[in-house]
Amino acid sequence: MTEPVTSVQVPSLTHETAPHPHITYTIQLKGPFRSWTVHKRYSEFTALHKDLQNELGSEPTMQLPPKHFSLFGHSTLTDPVKIEERRRGLESYLRGILYSGDTKWRRSHAWLKFLGIAEPPLKGSGSEKAALSPQVFTPAAWMTEFQALKALTRDLRAHITTRDRCNAAGDVQGAQSAAVAGKQGLRALEGRLAGLEKGLGDDRQVAKGELMRRQDLFGALVGEVEGVAKALSSSMLSASSSLAASSVTLTPQQSSERKALLGGSPAPSRRFGTATPPANPSSMEPQGLLQQQQLMMATQDDALTTLSSIIRRQKEIGVAIGQELDLQNGLLGEVDSQVDRVQGRLAGTSKKLDKVLRG
Repeated sequence: MTEPVTSVQVPSLTHETAPHPHITYTIQLKGPFRSWTVHKRYSEFTALHKDLQNELGSEPTMQLPPKHFSLFGHSTLTDPVKIEERRRGLESYLRGILYSGDTKWRRSHAWLKFLGIAEPPLKGSGSEKAALSPQVFTPAAWMTEFQALKALTRDLRAHITTRDRCNAAGDVQGAQSAAVAGKQGLRALEGRLAGLEKGLGDDRQVAKGELMRRQDLFGALVGEVEGVAKALSSSMLSASSSLAASSVTLTPQQSSERKALLGGSPAPSRRFGTATPPANPSSMEPQGLLQQQQLMMATQDDALTTLSSIIRRQKEIGVAIGQELDLQNGLLGEVDSQVDRVQGRLAGTSKKLDKVLRG
């Protein structure tokens, strides 16, 4: 299995002079477990485009920016505006491959080679047999993997928080990027979680009490991952809208959504094996109870973060309305004072006219 790429950017470029003047583009890549950088010239992008066409037998739907923007083919090495347009075009080209609905482009040999990602083992090789063989966990290795998956779950929650904050701020692109990164990480996490479950069932080197404790830990982790999966697939914008309208009468659907956001328990569902957390808290060991409480607190923290962002926006709207009202009141006060002055002048003028008419 190849390493998945969750995001790609071309943030900068470098002007090189050797062996001849050219531009090198910096490509920043992120995966679920690491980030790395590669440097490519424009000619390597064109080679990638041709390799994709030759390997897959069809023209890529993504289009490269032109090498020369001039009708006469003049070089753009000295035109910063054209260079920046090409950089953005190359970034859009790579993102088009990464986020394409057709996965064949990002699974191709040419794409993996371009990004410097290790190839899957060849069929029939010894490395393939090693990759296909199930991983065997020692007691210490199992706990190490468990802690690693806990850390990955926290990273996924960070992606969810980033997505919700971007939604609250109106940053659609940032929210989409965080959601895509979260879903990519979730797929990798689910695969490793299945291996952890099998290692738990095969472990015969731990005492019965320790095995029960690990089953409780694993069950709590599964529940946490399922909560993260549900949060990633949900639309926080609709939940935010329903909460923002809480000052008016709520419909039954809005009321149910509000209760779900503020801590309602989802319908129980399970996707990993048969190990389930104990339903009776009195039968759980202290560590299992602690894990369950931490999961509940994390869920409540997410709900409070979303709610606090909505309250902040409502406060900002209220402050803006108050400032507008103060301004309008000030204008009305000025109008009243001007009316009083005009009425005073009219009264004085009327008296003078009366005197003139009386002679």
